[in-house]
Amino acid sequence: MPKDGIGRDATTDLLATEPDHGRSLRYGLNEDLRVIQALNTVGTEHLASTVDSLGELVDHYTQTIGDLPPADVYDELLTVRSYANSLLTHTARARPRTDLVVATGWLSHLLAVTARDMGEHATARVWCSDAERHSREARYPELEG
Repeated sequence: MPKDGIGRDATTDLLATEPDHGRSLRYGLNEDLRVIQALNTVGTEHLASTVDSLGELVDHYTQTIGDLPPADVYDELLTVRSYANSLLTHTARARPRTDLVVATGWLSHLLAVTARDMGEHATARVWCSDAERHSREARYPELEG
């Protein structure tokens, strides 16, 4: 098992529990699964590498969220956010976990924006609440509000 206790189990857990969303994750041909495979590959030895990659994805979606179809962005973000959540359940170390909580909060924030863009206001509120909860857990006030 890798040093940080993160390994292929997180991806296996995600694929076993992630709803289909009308698309097929099991065949490995869509972008969502490729993102998870990439995150799993770069982060198999160190949680910090995975957290850095999640941060880069947050930056990417922050810059492109308005240029892409909201439903597509939402599905991609939901897959990455679910992966981040599976990492949280397998992570106990203080500093990397805090950074992971912040990245997960930002993903929830982006999901809220995308849900709002799709007219799904109740869903957006759920994601806003989740982002705020992660903000409090990580003591990272920039996520609140």
